[in-house]
Amino acid sequence: LGLSRCWTLAFRPRFFMRSPPEALPRLPSISRRWSLKFAAQNAVRVLLVVTSISQLSGSVFWPLRGHVFSCIVACRSHSDIGKSCSRGRCGRPGVVAVSAARAEEVVPHGASDFAERWREEALRCWAQDESGTAPGYVAEMMEPSVLTGGSGAKVHADRRFQRAPVGTQRSTVAWQGSGFLYKDIRQHFQCLSSAGGAVADLGCGNAVVARQLAKDQLFDRVYGLDIARDMLERAQSSAEEEGLGPEEGLRLLRGDILKLPFREQSLSAAFWGMGLHLLPNPQAALDGIFSSLRPGGRLVLTSNIGYSQKRARTMLEAAGFSDLSFAMAPHLHARAVKPK
Repeated sequence: LGLSRCWTLAFRPRFFMRSPPEALPRLPSISRRWSLKFAAQNAVRVLLVVTSISQLSGSVFWPLRGHVFSCIVACRSHSDIGKSCSRGRCGRPGVVAVSAARAEEVVPHGASDFAERWREEALRCWAQDESGTAPGYVAEMMEPSVLTGGSGAKVHADRRFQRAPVGTQRSTVAWQGSGFLYKDIRQHFQCLSSAGGAVADLGCGNAVVARQLAKDQLFDRVYGLDIARDMLERAQSSAEEEGLGPEEGLRLLRGDILKLPFREQSLSAAFWGMGLHLLPNPQAALDGIFSSLRPGGRLVLTSNIGYSQKRARTMLEAAGFSDLSFAMAPHLHARAVKPK
């Protein structure tokens, strides 16, 4: 029935418009009367097309939505390599050197994302054995001076990532913050997804953003970094419930944002949530993030609502970022790009 309607309205439009002339309102101009008639015809055609498509979509298109979406994403990811990004609201050039980005990984399991002194720890925690599984420890990448004494000391033993048995129903990522915030993070980072690479959730807490990024598979490697060991253990437990381990690209590590363990130009993107106002010297942290990002890399950061937008802009520009944009709902939300 839907196909017959489409065929009829395409090739026999007058079949639906056999109203007598007196049925139309009398207007002083003949041209206006014909314009009204054609407008009515077009309205009827659009209504019938929408009705037909809605009938077909329920029985034909809806069951195939997953396959169609996968094909579209695959085609767009191949066509976007070497071109400008047209996804999301950014409209910025995407990463072009996808082969160069992956050729840099001469050290397996993403250990080349870190400085030389931390690569052994990365391999200890995330290297896969013969069966293809990784220990999934929370990596310790803190300076010895920070680890001595106080609440920052290492008091917890390593615990392997405990993957749920096959067939176990897994929970999904529970986004406890603002849905608008993660939507904006995704749109800002989506330009880089065709090139893979690494993203860091700095000051991750229970790593809700890192877990969502790993689930969406926008990047090859997702690092959740925090200085609090207890928060990282909560993040590890939540990742185990969701089935997000090193094999899915999620790696948790303990580190200091003022002394990031990443090597220069190793990250494609970074997110720093609600930490700018907590540091006495946030400029040093922004300088380290800028150094860790590749040219064209992106940064999204948030702070409390009382933080000055002017001050944040001054610090980001001093660090070297460009293409700055800000929002103040419900808190300070900034986006920045490292120039190429």
